[in-house]
Amino acid sequence: MKVAWAGAVALALVAVVSGLAEARDKDGSFAVKGVGNESCGALLQAFKEKKPGVEAYINWLEGFLTGLNDATPQTYDTAPWHSPVILFELTARYCDQNREARLIQAAKAVEEVLRPFRLTQRSPVVEIKVGERTMRHYQDTIRRAQELLIKAGVLTGKADGAWGPKTQQAFEAYQERSGLKKTGLPDQETLFKLFFEARQASLSEGSSSSPAARPQQPATRQQSAPARQPTGSRQGTSGGAQAQGQAPAAQPPLNLQVR
Repeated sequence: MKVAWAGAVALALVAVVSGLAEARDKDGSFAVKGVGNESCGALLQAFKEKKPGVEAYINWLEGFLTGLNDATPQTYDTAPWHSPVILFELTARYCDQNREARLIQAAKAVEEVLRPFRLTQRSPVVEIKVGERTMRHYQDTIRRAQELLIKAGVLTGKADGAWGPKTQQAFEAYQERSGLKKTGLPDQETLFKLFFEARQASLSEGSSSSPAARPQQPATRQQSAPARQPTGSRQGTSGGAQAQGQAPAAQPPLNLQVR
């Protein structure tokens, strides 16, 4: 399963589910609601057959991430710029190698990948227009992107999160250099490549400076507050019955190549 994105971005999608322990009872069990009980294989089959199960999962995942926003300290938005397409692609890459896993495990794996890019504080929304296309992003997302564009040598000045001709030209230069479609916009393809490649570079630098470092393992969030297990907006095929979950065994990292 591939999404035709220009360029190649490598990242480690970790199947460890460390954050799930926050919501367990004394026996290590927790209730999983809705389509989170379904298997990865069922999701991939629904996608192949163009069934509505894919939409149901995306709706459930967005509810799951909203619950994490509410329950996780220092988190305003776990997925500040990620579209449903990217969220599903990350899930599908996990599920393709873990077909027997439940979707709750896939959701936690996706959250592990998104965590370093989360928005920790509320940020104003900026309207961006280039030609006939208009989009909206958090000001903080634009500021972070500007910092990376400055580091890449295609933008000068201060990263302030404001949109203007210089920032548009910097995006165009980066897109041209990276083999992306030259839109001048902070579109999903461009942000994905810009942020994830910077993350990989940072992890590689950390690994080279510290032999004991494990770059494929994102840092776990601090357990300073009990997390509430989010519930899905739809019911699974089990008719809404609550499944008792045990902590899944840690699985090897999945090297995700997005093309």
